[in-house]
Amino acid sequence: NRYFGAVTMETASGKFEASQIGSTKMACDNMSVEKNFLDMVQKANRYIVSGSTLELYQDNLLLLKFNKAE
Repeated sequence: NRYFGAVTMETASGKFEASQIGSTKMACDNMSVEKNFLDMVQKANRYIVSGSTLELYQDNLLLLKFNKAE
């Protein structure tokens, strides 16, 4: 599926805000995984970039961690 929405990120403070998040609704075996992912992105309010890693947090709780593909 494809994802879309708006994201605001403030470099100085690490503030993160995602809004109007959505996705295409192609048939998948387990749609709950995608729903959980989108829910966590919308809950995130802080981010940290370290090297090739992006971490999204809700306050001090790590929600998602992404590594840059090579």
